[in-house]
Amino acid sequence: MNVISPEAHSADDSLPRLEQLADISQQLLARARALGATQAEVSCSEERGLDVNVRLGEVETVESTRDRGIAVTVYFGQRKGSASTADLQPASLESTVAQACAIARHTEDDEAAGLADPELMAREFPDLDSWHPWALQADQAVDLALACEAAGREADPRISNSDGASASTATSLSVYANSHGFIGRDRSSHHSVGCALIAGQGDGMQRDGWYSSALAREDLEDAASIGRRAAERTLARLNPRSMATAQMPVLYSPGSRALADRPPAGCGVRRGAVPPCQLPARQRGHAAVPGLVRDRGAAAAAPWPAFDRVRW
Repeated sequence: MNVISPEAHSADDSLPRLEQLADISQQLLARARALGATQAEVSCSEERGLDVNVRLGEVETVESTRDRGIAVTVYFGQRKGSASTADLQPASLESTVAQACAIARHTEDDEAAGLADPELMAREFPDLDSWHPWALQADQAVDLALACEAAGREADPRISNSDGASASTATSLSVYANSHGFIGRDRSSHHSVGCALIAGQGDGMQRDGWYSSALAREDLEDAASIGRRAAERTLARLNPRSMATAQMPVLYSPGSRALADRPPAGCGVRRGAVPPCQLPARQRGHAAVPGLVRDRGAAAAAPWPAFDRVRW
C-alpha cells in the first residue's frame, strides 16, 4: 500500500499563486483598454510536475517541470490580435499587450470576432473537487515506478522484457478574465503510474501494459497491482489466432473506454463500474459511461472477466 506523505497538503501555496495570476489578468485588461482596445481577454496558466521513467530496474529519466504562460487577445471593433509570453516581469507584460494591439490594428475586420455577450458569462462556479496535490519526491516516484515494473516482470516467467514504468504528478493553475468583468479561476491535479511489458520470444513477442490515472493520489491503484495487471494484459496477447467470419458479440477491454464513450445511436451498451452519480466528484467521468450499468452476466460468461460487453 502506498501512503500519502503528511506534507502533501501542508505546503500548498496554490491560492496565493492563483490570486497572483488573477491580478496579472486585471493589469493586462486595464492596459489593453488604455491602448484603445474595445474588448480584451486574458488567459494565465501555471503548471508544475514531476515525471519519472525507469526500465529494467534502472532509472532512465527524472524530469521536474515548471511552466507558465500568459496569452492576451484584444479586439479593436471586429479586428483581432493575440500575443503571449512566459515572462511575468512588468515590462514584458506591457510589451505583450502592445504586440497584440499592433497586430489587431493591421488585420482585416472579422464579423465573427469578439467576446460572447455579457449575459452568457458564467455566474456560478461549483466546486469540482479537482484539487488534490501530492508532494511526491523524486526518490519516492522512482520507488513507485520500480515497484510497479518489478511486480510485472515477476508475475510470470513468460514476461521476457520491459518497455519501462513511470510515475508522475502534476498540478495546474489557470485564470481566464475578459473585459466584460468576468474572471474565472481553476486549479487541478493529476497523478499516474503505469507500466508496459513484453512477453514471449522472437516473432511471437507481444507488448501491452496498464496504468492508473486519477485526480487524487488515494484513487490510484497500488503500484504492484498495476504491474501485475500489465503482465496479465501482455500475456493475454500471446499466441493470437485467426477466427472465422461470423456475427458475434464484440468485447472491449476497459482500456478501450474511448470507443464505448461514443457508441453509435441505437446500440445497446453495458459498461462497467458504479453509476457516476454514486462516485466522488473527482472520479466522475473517469470510471463509467453516464447512465450505463455493468452487464454482470456478460462478464461472468466471458473468459475475460475484466472485459465489458458492447452489443452493436
